[in-house]
Amino acid sequence: VGCMVSGLLHVQRAPGMLVMQAVSEGHDFNWETMDVSHTVNHLSFGPFLSESAWTVLPPHIAAAVGTLDDHKFSSDQHIPTTHEHYVKVVRHEVTPPARWRADPVISYGYVAHSNNIQKVGEVPTLRLNYDILPIVVQFSEKKQAFYHFITNLCAIIGGVFTVAGIVASVVDKGLATLKKKQELGKLG
Repeated sequence: VGCMVSGLLHVQRAPGMLVMQAVSEGHDFNWETMDVSHTVNHLSFGPFLSESAWTVLPPHIAAAVGTLDDHKFSSDQHIPTTHEHYVKVVRHEVTPPARWRADPVISYGYVAHSNNIQKVGEVPTLRLNYDILPIVVQFSEKKQAFYHFITNLCAIIGGVFTVAGIVASVVDKGLATLKKKQELGKLG
């Protein structure tokens, strides 16, 4: 018993909501026994990615493309339940290194938070609130010039010498103070 919803929506890049509920003129539903438990088999934004595009995506970006996939959401059968999913979508642009000979990949990842609301006398509903954020996360790999390595190495070596100098100065001043107190007979 149940139904399967499948489809493709073209929406503007603005916040929106997809609502599914059993309401119809001429039909009478018993909301008290209606169950909107569901499984999200796949939810993604943007164009479908080819097999070669998936190999270009870094693992943490690939994982963000379908975070609701294969998740089950259950309702208590005695109380009408509304399931709300809040989804924040961000665009990712991945530019692979030139040696890979692969095209840049554009994907949309999202973070989802889900809530269940139980209210007697209210129509059980499934809501998907989405917000496409106006930012782009760009990933690219660039080779650093050799002089950057030398500059960073010199900075590290200089920092080590500076810290060693400060420690030596503090130890010398401490020992000089102790020696002076000992000469004056004010030590211990």
